[in-house]
Amino acid sequence: MYQRRSTHLHGSGSTGEVGKKSGHKVTVETQGALGSENQLTEAQIAAADVAVIISDINIEAAERFENTRVVRCTISHFLRHSEEVMTAIDKIRQAPRGSEIIL
Repeated sequence: MYQRRSTHLHGSGSTGEVGKKSGHKVTVETQGALGSENQLTEAQIAAADVAVIISDINIEAAERFENTRVVRCTISHFLRHSEEVMTAIDKIRQAPRGSEIIL
């Protein structure tokens, strides 16, 4: 299986586990009460096939993702329906940059 690159924003340990099982390379940035950790660079975002934003709130600096393919969902949706999220990632990879799927 070839390695696909996807970038996750606001993830947890399960994000990486699900991504690896699906053959995705995962980079995680977290935003929370303590601020941002592992903030993604412009180069990382530009190189990503897909940005997956898993969040229950609006994220800071969301405009960074305007020119990439984005899949958005809530944390609970990801935890309960991770395979649906992975299917959406595979689907949007064929779409033009700037496309978005909201689950």
